[in-house]
Amino acid sequence: MYVASASTTIKLHEFPSGEAVHNYQPGTKVDGPVRSISWSRDGKWLVVVPHFGPPEILTVKNNLKLLKFIPNVEEPTCAAFLSSKKTLGISTKNGLVMLYDVKTRTVKKRFPRCISQITHLEFSTKDTHCAVGCKNGDVCVFNTVTNSPPTILKVPKSSSMSCMKINQLKHNLICGGSNEGVITVWDSNVGKPKWFREAFNAPVNAVAFSTINQDLMAAAGNDRQFLFFDYTEKKQVASVTVGNNIISLDYSQDGMHIIAGSQNGRVLIYDCRNITEPVYTYQAHKTTVRHVAFQKICDKTNSSSMSSMLSDLASPVLPNQTQKKISRTSDLFGFASAGPVSVSATETSTKRTISADEGDSFLAALGIDGNSTHSVHNDSVFSKSSAMLPVLHLTNPGGDNIPTPNSAKIFETKRLLSDPHFSSTPKVFPNAGSGDKVNEEKPVVENMDMKSTLKELFQEEMEQRMEEINKKVDFNTMHVITELRRNLFDLQLFQVKQFAYMQKVFETMKNATPFLAAGCDMNKLIEENEQLKMMNKFLEEQLKNSMVSKDNKTEDL
Repeated sequence: MYVASASTTIKLHEFPSGEAVHNYQPGTKVDGPVRSISWSRDGKWLVVVPHFGPPEILTVKNNLKLLKFIPNVEEPTCAAFLSSKKTLGISTKNGLVMLYDVKTRTVKKRFPRCISQITHLEFSTKDTHCAVGCKNGDVCVFNTVTNSPPTILKVPKSSSMSCMKINQLKHNLICGGSNEGVITVWDSNVGKPKWFREAFNAPVNAVAFSTINQDLMAAAGNDRQFLFFDYTEKKQVASVTVGNNIISLDYSQDGMHIIAGSQNGRVLIYDCRNITEPVYTYQAHKTTVRHVAFQKICDKTNSSSMSSMLSDLASPVLPNQTQKKISRTSDLFGFASAGPVSVSATETSTKRTISADEGDSFLAALGIDGNSTHSVHNDSVFSKSSAMLPVLHLTNPGGDNIPTPNSAKIFETKRLLSDPHFSSTPKVFPNAGSGDKVNEEKPVVENMDMKSTLKELFQEEMEQRMEEINKKVDFNTMHVITELRRNLFDLQLFQVKQFAYMQKVFETMKNATPFLAAGCDMNKLIEENEQLKMMNKFLEEQLKNSMVSKDNKTEDL
């Protein structure tokens, strides 16, 4: 597995040795520090945004080399892969966020423009939410499914936003920090801080959520503080002394390690089970390490709740088997055993032996060597692959009476989960290779226990699904109500505009008629008009009479 670090160049180091494997210079020249880096979900591609120039997609196959450019993006600031390598999220200095199709080289979607330059870009695990951090201190959360208006978040008691991360276990939780030394955790569903604390005396440089514990977060400030918090309990759980300011943080995919990039160019790797001192450290760059990121590795066995359920049921519990009480050595960093935990002979049942002579397909499916005559059952075989649980080693209560096979194979959880098609049940016999008889104990899980376990698992799964469905319904309802209110407001505004327009038309018509503008009486005007008509008739009669009299005089002459 690689660890990517970025300063003015990109370097890949082997984990955990720290050996430098690849070095890459993005862009055409060294203009400044790299703006962002992001691994694809399968860990094969790395997208880089140089200080100046288009985003670049690199491949780590055989060598760290350029795969393709992302052209026609004006002043990009951040880039991040979604769950598929086909889609890439890109942000710009002018506040634009877009989804870019790498295969077709086209922009699939554009989100509403933010009012400030974007400095951080994050996507949730299922790509349902996109969170961007802006230079003016805003954190805008976009819902990629419903296309509802973004939720605007602010760091309490701050006017800035210096770092941000989305919780990969709960997509509605976002942590952030400010230049005022405040760290906070938002719930984007309600648009309010869930918890905040004035933890630093200088700007917060980096924050990170644990990848296995949704309640644990780490933060580093410019005052040489490296702190861990449980935000549900609202308390600080750990403090680490560092010799130089930590600028960047990232958790490993299994949650067992956290990597830190320092101001003097060194990279420090801590084991979360013992966080006091780094377990690995190496000089990665000559200048500040701006970004660090563990390579992501897809693990199909951990991607499904049914797989984890099968892993739980694959380890049979013996009737007389008991375990010592597990003690927690750290509040939030997991279970860690001080040494091998032995189970005494009085606490365990006799180890059983399995005959492989029958050639059972179930045994073949589990990967048991058919040529070996005996296979010793080990209870740690089918345990979960999580390193958070202690390893239990069973003593041999039977002494030398039970032989140990030389070529016994260890069952692997991944193989069991990847090939669950068993055709028959195993057959257990007393030890045929020894004169002493071994009591047979069948590790059969009680039907009622299995039924109750499955019922609880499915009930929990259904509750989670119903909660997600209820949230989606609430979001859709709020979106419809918002659209309806906006349409009603637009209709009212249109009516007001029409009323103002008609009033203006009436005023124009009134001003166009002089006597109406002067305020004359219409009845008076009608009377004057009638008088003028009568006078006109009178004058016409006088004129007619005068013309007749004139004609008479002419005839007399």
